[in-house]
Amino acid sequence: MYTIDNIHEFLREQRLVSNASFMNGDYEATSVTRRNRNIQVTTLAEGNYLIKQALDPNSENGKTLWTEILFYNYLSENPSEFSGYAVSSRSIEGDGRLLVLDFLKDAKPLWQHYRSRGPDNLPFATIGALGKLLAVFHRTFSLEGDRPVIPPAFLSRALPFGLQVNRPKPQVTGHIRQGGLQYLRSLQADHDVMQQWEKTAAMWRHDAIIHGDVKLDNILVVGASGDGEGKGSTDIRLVDWELVQIGDRAWDVAGVFQDFVFWWAISMPEGLSAKEMVQQAAFPIAKLRPGMRCFWNAYRENLPQLPSDQVSFLQKTVLLSGIRILQTAYEVASKFENLPPIAEVLMGIGKSVLRKPEEAAESLFGIEPEVSS
Repeated sequence: MYTIDNIHEFLREQRLVSNASFMNGDYEATSVTRRNRNIQVTTLAEGNYLIKQALDPNSENGKTLWTEILFYNYLSENPSEFSGYAVSSRSIEGDGRLLVLDFLKDAKPLWQHYRSRGPDNLPFATIGALGKLLAVFHRTFSLEGDRPVIPPAFLSRALPFGLQVNRPKPQVTGHIRQGGLQYLRSLQADHDVMQQWEKTAAMWRHDAIIHGDVKLDNILVVGASGDGEGKGSTDIRLVDWELVQIGDRAWDVAGVFQDFVFWWAISMPEGLSAKEMVQQAAFPIAKLRPGMRCFWNAYRENLPQLPSDQVSFLQKTVLLSGIRILQTAYEVASKFENLPPIAEVLMGIGKSVLRKPEEAAESLFGIEPEVSS
């Protein structure tokens, strides 16, 4: 296991940073540990890297990191139209389950891009680029159509955890706080919501390789700081492939819709009633709807051949968005001893989406029926 104190040994061995940089002080290693023990390495004259390593290779985090390592290998061995949207992997140590990625110093997560510009200056070019990115990804790695891809064997076909949050296993409920248990009781008490949840899960298809965890934090905007008052940078990357799998492309699209709603929710002031929080949001949903419509239009324009099911792709995406909103509410609630107001707000929104998906498509996400036809 490498630390900031000895990572230079690996970098020197792999010839990623030269002796000259170490001797001249042109080298800095910073711990950015999250689920895994990550190290960020920056230099002025040479490369910059994000090094990901699992504390325990046999843990769940270790297994998902191994999936990410294998998928980066797969991407490098199968260059495609999507290649430019992924961060380059520079060195992989298989036995140690260590992944070295190029670190983009001038990039920042999409949520920071939103916050720096404010609700009246959304980066529509960036949002449209995200729609194109996902469309290119799903088109490139589609399991359907005239030229279906043969997916690598290491990818899971299981239902995502988020689709199973409504009925978590005992080993999960035994490790969450009271706020999470309160959330589950409230959710499971609404039988119509639970029934719609099960119906939505039954719509799941295996139609493409999917990212599985599309959210604001996993979308990097390159050159965002130099954009000023423009429409936004179109140079973006999709990162964190730990949950990549074979699944339903609507799940990835739903992740984008969910994150717009989540961004609205976390912009609400604390210490108020749920109604007051909604009214005083720094990023009102009315300001975000055009962004959601921009994303959806770009996705559809770049992926015109969508599955023609009995249930429309848009309706399924909206329903899955409701589930992803409820998943986020669960994840927030599980960190507290009492159900926090933001989790209540998200839970109310998620339930409403599952109950009235057609209405939610237009009133919440800003997508009119004719746009989806």
